[in-house]
Amino acid sequence: MYPNHMKPKHHFLIHYARIMKAIGPLPQCFFVKMSRPRTRSVAALEELYKHGDVEEEESASDNASDTDDAVDEVAESSHNSETDAESYTEKINSKGRNAQVSYTPAPKGDAMYTRSPVESWAILFSIEILEIILKHTNEQINRRIGELERRQMVIDTSLLKVTDIVELKAVFGLLYCAGAHKLIKCKTMNWWSVHSMPLFKATMSRNRFTFLFDCLRFDDKNTRNERKPIDRFTHIREIWDLFIERCKNNYEPCKNITIDEQLLSFRGRCSFKMYIPSKRDKYGLKIASMNDADTHYMINAIPYFGTVTERVENEPIPTYYV
Repeated sequence: MYPNHMKPKHHFLIHYARIMKAIGPLPQCFFVKMSRPRTRSVAALEELYKHGDVEEEESASDNASDTDDAVDEVAESSHNSETDAESYTEKINSKGRNAQVSYTPAPKGDAMYTRSPVESWAILFSIEILEIILKHTNEQINRRIGELERRQMVIDTSLLKVTDIVELKAVFGLLYCAGAHKLIKCKTMNWWSVHSMPLFKATMSRNRFTFLFDCLRFDDKNTRNERKPIDRFTHIREIWDLFIERCKNNYEPCKNITIDEQLLSFRGRCSFKMYIPSKRDKYGLKIASMNDADTHYMINAIPYFGTVTERVENEPIPTYYV
């Protein structure tokens, strides 16, 4: 006998063989998950300690082969059943009334081919919208020039002249830049100061920007009084509808959408300006907007003009606007 610390490495195998010889061959269910080479090695070990009983080795090997074949058939049938179940589930999900379809937020339409932020901006503010603004802005510029001519005042032709699409985009670009650098609450004259950004001076003069900003118009002023009793949003209704249409046609939202009210800060003159003390800005225009819950993209929006008479008492705001 070997001491405990000097037992050979095959000591476990010797005891295993003696146990196997005493209890006989193990049931084949113990070898279901074994591969064929491992099953044959166990059979060979049994043969070694059973004094060359070849027939038992061959029968064990055949039984193991039959068992492996049976396991392969069961696995194949199980895989086929799982495949059939998946196809059946897909078929049910595609046709059932409770079928759930997952939507991934992504651009669609013309927005799929944009490659830069400027192109993405042009998708929402199309050339059609810019031409409408340009048309009515130039009409206001001509009215201003005609008024000065009637007063027989000197007209600075470098300042008082009609604009074009390029210059109109430059005005919008300066407004975006001022908003990004939090200059909106500063006086406009400070944007062209010595300590301000050189971008403003490089784009246009301060007087030209102020003149164009004052002359910006979004509708026909001559017919506004006729449309105003019908629609209080008539000053901007035409380009607003075009903008909302572009928002809906160029984006595929996810399955989760939120509808809520938002107060846009505004302190100018407006008949439907709201005062909400609980809001941070307090004064502004209230808009009910529908947004993507994941990306916060605005899909649709409806301005609020006052008390809604069609709304049922205690009806939630999202339910009404849906």
